[in-house]
Formats: sequence, C-alpha cells, structure tokens
Amino acid sequence: MRSKFLDNIIKPRKASAKQVPDVEPLGHRSWPVMPQPRTALFSECTLFLYSIFALFIQYLNLYKTLWWLPKSHWHGVFKTYLINPYVLSCIGLLLGIRVTKCFWQTITKKFDSLNPLCDSVFWSIVEYAFIKSPLCTMITASFMFSMTRITREFGYTSAVLLITPLLLHGVYELWFIRKDLRKVSFSPWSIYNGITYQGLMGIRSPTSIDYGLDLQHECANKCSPHAAMAEKLHEIIKCRVLNCLLIAFYTAYYSIYLPIIFVPSKTLSGLSQHFYRETVWYEFMFVNVFFTTFFIYALYQLPIQLLHQAYQTALHLGYYTNPETRQAPVAAVVGDDVACDGAKVVGSDNIVYTAKCHRHWYEVAATPGNMKHSLFYKFFNNPTSLFKYSCYVQGMLIAIQFHNLVMATDWQHICTLVMLMFANYVCFFVYFREYIVVRYIYSDERKAPDDRRYYLNRN
Repeated sequence: MRSKFLDNIIKPRKASAKQVPDVEPLGHRSWPVMPQPRTALFSECTLFLYSIFALFIQYLNLYKTLWWLPKSHWHGVFKTYLINPYVLSCIGLLLGIRVTKCFWQTITKKFDSLNPLCDSVFWSIVEYAFIKSPLCTMITASFMFSMTRITREFGYTSAVLLITPLLLHGVYELWFIRKDLRKVSFSPWSIYNGITYQGLMGIRSPTSIDYGLDLQHECANKCSPHAAMAEKLHEIIKCRVLNCLLIAFYTAYYSIYLPIIFVPSKTLSGLSQHFYRETVWYEFMFVNVFFTTFFIYALYQLPIQLLHQAYQTALHLGYYTNPETRQAPVAAVVGDDVACDGAKVVGSDNIVYTAKCHRHWYEVAATPGNMKHSLFYKFFNNPTSLFKYSCYVQGMLIAIQFHNLVMATDWQHICTLVMLMFANYVCFFVYFREYIVVRYIYSDERKAPDDRRYYLNRN
C-alpha cells in the first residue's frame, strides 16, 4: 500500500510531464561559454609545418633518398648532391612568409601593450633596433641572395614562377579591402602627420580571425536585420573560403610543383641529363596536399563561433519554394519589412513561392527569388552539416590513399602515402571532434553547462 507522502510527490511530476509538449522549442539553442578561436600564430605555424612536411616528401620522391637507411647510400639512390640549396631556401622563405607576418604582428601588439602612447624611446629602440630590423634584414638578405643565384642559373623565368603566387595573394587581399582603402587619405600632409598610417592600421581584412565575430544577432520580427546579417555573413564566409582555396593552392604550388620545375638539367661538369618525372604520381600528391591544406586552414578561418552566428541567421531567414497547394497567392508588398509566416504563399515578379520556415522558428525573413538567401539557408540551417561532410571528404581521401598504399611497390611511394595518411587522420579526427561538440551543443538532451566545458577544451 503506497503512502500519501509518495502520492503527493508522484502526482505533481506526472501532471508536469503531461504538460511538456512533444514539439521542439522555438528560438535559439543555449550556447555555452566557448574558448577563444585558434590564434593566427598557432594556425599559421601549423600550416607552415605541414607545408614543410609536404616539401620534404616531394624531395623524397624526386631524389629518392633516406639517409637513415643503410642501403640508401649507394650511388643509384643517394642523390642529395642534385638538390639546389638556394631553391630550397627560397621556397622555405616563401612558405614561411605568413608565419613571419604573424610574428611581426604579435611583436607589435606586445610592444603596444608595453608602450601604449608610443612615447617611450627605450621600448621603441628595443622594438625596432634589436628585434624587427634584424629580423627583416636577415630574411630579406637571405631571400635576395638565393633569388640572385637562382636567376643566374635558371633565368628570369624562375623569378616569375617564384613571385607570381605571392603577388596574386597580395592582389586578392587588396581586392577585399579596396572600399576601405578609398577612405584613406594619401596626401603628403596626411602621410607626414601619421593620418595615413592610422587609417591603414585601422583596416581589417575579412580573412582575419576576429573579423565578423563581433556581429550582434538581433531577434526581430522585421526582415531587414536578418537579410543584412545574411548578406554580411555571406560575404565574410565567401571571402574566407576563397582565401582557404588560395592558401591551399599556394602551399601545393610551392611544396609540390616548384621542386619539379627546378630539377637540375645539367650535371656538375656541364653535361645534359634527363630526370625521370612520375607525372601522374606528382599530380596525385598535388591534389592531396591541396585538399588537406584547405581543410587545415578552414579550421582556422571558419571557427565554431562564426558558424553559430550563421546558423542563428539561417534560423530566422528560412527559404521559399514552389507552392504545393492551390491557395491563392498573396502579392508581396514592395517595401514591406515584416517577416512572412511559415507556409504562406506569396507572389513576386509573377512567380509564386511558398514560405518554408526553419523547424525551430515560425517566420521567414528571406527575400523571394534571392539566390544568396537560398544558398545561405541551404548550407547553414543545420549546424553539423559542414563538419559532417568534411569528415566524409577526409574519409574518402584516406580510403584513396590506403588503396594506393596497398598497390604501391616503390619504397618512396609507401613512405609518402603513410605520411599523407597520418596528416589526413589528424585532420579527420579534429573535424570529427568539432562535429561531436556542435552536435552535443544542439542536441535535445543537453547536460549542464559546467559539464559541457570539458568537451570544449580546444587548442
């Protein structure tokens, strides 16, 4: 026989359980306190190490040498005398130019904190005389010396091949900040008084990690805030994805392609020599390094915080499809800034659309017929889709590399595939971890925030 005390406890719980709806709650999911995104210096150093790693395996395939193996020292294998140290130095400096830039910015921020008013002669002397000037002098002198020797041996075409990707990257950066550059005054008076320098220092590139993370999301019943936010995030994410593609090509070009171009065509005595090139194998390596570099740099360029803002905007945005009912369309009012209800049929430009809201919201703020809004919602309505598809691509790369590893017979191919698979395994597990974290945050059965912080310890 159950006591009245237990009945008084159980009955209210049953009543409250019956009142809980089966549908998912409207609005944004709770978002825990996230750690700061990866710093630029950490990400650039990681990418630089991978690019040097790719350069090493390319030289391994070109000159077929493993100095730690005892059987590698016979004349048919050991070909390190063919390696041009000036080409190697020049490629290494070009691959590390972004790391040098990050070190320069880190040093500047450190001394700005030590000397905020820039009125201390001591800190200015330490910054420029003992750190920045020697660093810049050593790098520039080493690069110019190596470039001079390469130009003498291979001609001026070699200088064009070395500098062209760097110039393209600079033009790409200037293209995205061209509107801000027009606002900066370059008159002699502005340059003399430091106004030009302050204006240039105030320009932030869309590829910087903190650009766009300070955007404030607004839950409004109007369309214009969400449409403007979608346009802004679309431009930021498009710029960052293009930058990842350019950096991936930049790394694969310098690590895989240029060592093939600068293979010596003459012996030390001046006789012509033929160097066998495995074209298909080098193309396979180029594609692998390109995709792996893209996904490594995307972890830095597309942090979870930015994707969370995109998901919040996509939740309000919704999308439009063709109507599935015979309901009479309601003409869209020009200049109307009120969000449309879900499943409402509207007409725009003699085309009939049906509003489709997100499952966690009840209104649609997108513009009928706007392809940017449709693509934005398609990519960001599910916060886990990007990480999931990235894991699929990494799995495909690993499967292809494993198949080639099974079929490989040359020892340099086996070493190359093992090293490439290791890099892709690391990248796969990082994306899989991000997928688990994001899925855990947006899951229905969420745990306490204190327990959640354990899973968010990201480097």
